[in-house]
Amino acid sequence: MLFALVKKSAAAPARTGGASIGVDWGLVSMFTTSTGQILGQNLHTWLTERDSELTALTAQLQRHGLKPSKSARFRALNTRIRAYVRNEVGRLLNQLATQDVREIVVEKLDFRFGGLSKRLNRIVSRAGRAAVTKKLASLTETSGIAVTEVNPAHTSRTCSGCGYVDARNRTSQQRFRCRFCGRKLLADINAARTVLGRSGVQGGWLCWSRDRVLAWLDREFTARWRYDPTRLRERPTARGRSTAPSLPAESIAA
Repeated sequence: MLFALVKKSAAAPARTGGASIGVDWGLVSMFTTSTGQILGQNLHTWLTERDSELTALTAQLQRHGLKPSKSARFRALNTRIRAYVRNEVGRLLNQLATQDVREIVVEKLDFRFGGLSKRLNRIVSRAGRAAVTKKLASLTETSGIAVTEVNPAHTSRTCSGCGYVDARNRTSQQRFRCRFCGRKLLADINAARTVLGRSGVQGGWLCWSRDRVLAWLDREFTARWRYDPTRLRERPTARGRSTAPSLPAESIAA
């Protein structure tokens, strides 16, 4: 009979001081916070390099009629990628845990990267989602940091200042400029602030569909700006799309 000693520490008390911060999982950086911190900027470059290795190795094995899953080199590279993602997730979230933070607000996670192969996206998705979920749970238990999940629908296209939703707000992968109020900032910071704002909504809309979230955002936006003729020359159309954005950028603090 085999016995094992398992040591279990008491859970840390919930933090009562500190800030609530929104965290966005991004393409250029692993994590971006609503306070403007940019963490893990080398992730995509590293993954792109490994993707080239993975693609070349897969093609080589297929030319020889071999299944990638039967190759020790292929399995070792997969293991290396998963380990790197797990280590980076742990390292970066540990950085956040050392700060004066009582709550971390995150999207219900979806780990996918543009420009990478489907095979590598599957690897990163599985490793990243599992690593972040596990690490966030650990931070709650060991550091007393509350973790709140919110619906990710349209966070990348919603202005964190005025609430206007439009795919064209995101002018590039890195830049965000609201077509209604003119707010300009890094796209991932805007998304993180939008994520943080949803923590105040009951349940974070977790059970809502993308269409239902969009309909709610549009109603809120229209109701917010409809009755201010000094700021809005033309009432937004249905779905919150204004054909004549006219609100001066300085009217909403960055």
